[in-house]
Amino acid sequence: MQACAEGIPFDVLAPAPRNPGALLAWIDRHCLAGLVATSPSHLPAGEAFVTALHARARQSTLRALRHAAATVRTVQSLAATGIDAIPLKGAVLADQLYGDPAIRDVRDADLLIRPYHLLEADSLLLASGFAREWPTRLPPPESRTFRRLLRDGYHFEYKHPTEKVNVEVHWRLPGWSSAAVEAIWEASEVRSWRGVPVRQLANDSLLLLLLCDHGAQHRWFRLKWLVDVAVLLPRVSDCRGLLALAEQLDLERPLGQAAALCTRIFGSPVPDELRALADRRECQWLTAEALESIAAPAEHYFSPRRSICQRLRRKQYHSRLRTRSTPWRLPLWPFLWLHETFAI
Repeated sequence: MQACAEGIPFDVLAPAPRNPGALLAWIDRHCLAGLVATSPSHLPAGEAFVTALHARARQSTLRALRHAAATVRTVQSLAATGIDAIPLKGAVLADQLYGDPAIRDVRDADLLIRPYHLLEADSLLLASGFAREWPTRLPPPESRTFRRLLRDGYHFEYKHPTEKVNVEVHWRLPGWSSAAVEAIWEASEVRSWRGVPVRQLANDSLLLLLLCDHGAQHRWFRLKWLVDVAVLLPRVSDCRGLLALAEQLDLERPLGQAAALCTRIFGSPVPDELRALADRRECQWLTAEALESIAAPAEHYFSPRRSICQRLRRKQYHSRLRTRSTPWRLPLWPFLWLHETFAI
């Protein structure tokens, strides 16, 4: 695993506290045990700390391996019935970025399929022992409710009760147009992954934008997502092509936000064109929002108890991730101005 750490061109622990107890809590908070355990030269001395860290890393490794196996089994089962699937993130991404499918913390296996394969894939997963956690009940396929689900939803969630793995089946991505999702399919190709043919995203620029948008959608509250971006970013040699693709897919702001965060948190150098994007006013606002989310306890992100102003601000944040206007944008400004000005 040490070879993986040497391939990371920055200090993962740069923003971390140095007190051993606080550092362990920070590692748990950002799901970085596997990556941090590969960099012992940056760790505090002390047998108790090292033992606790490696115990966390072992748990992360076992979880990642379980999900890697579930990814392979599910992709093969789907392929046997003629269903193409692209693993998004997870163990396949860990292998692409770090050369080790078990070094990155993995909590689920995300698969992208075509929407017309959704019901068949659902039946296959249920027959394989998975339980569908969302939606718990499906409306009739011919109903208006089901058509609305396909139009407005983007994934189903499954959990295997005995294998302790979670699978999410996506037919689209939140905020992505049908044409943008089609671009993922067009940029994918079947490659051998650990001896198994698996369809993977073959375009590093598109993969980078996918990772930037995923982190941005979650306000980057886990730094493990930003580490992935900071590792992949130097591998994208065509910055102009990256910016053109980001403009085409309306992902300029997530890209600029991620570039600003990589510089602020890890000190990662970025090309001048990307720095100019990160310095735009909207990207700076999004960056400030993400920094607040990163510093807050994880419970703050998941808490169902939010004030009206907090809910409006979250809506405002997501509307500003896209350059194109949304119905939410203008009505929220007065409320957010009051909140920011008077801290109500």
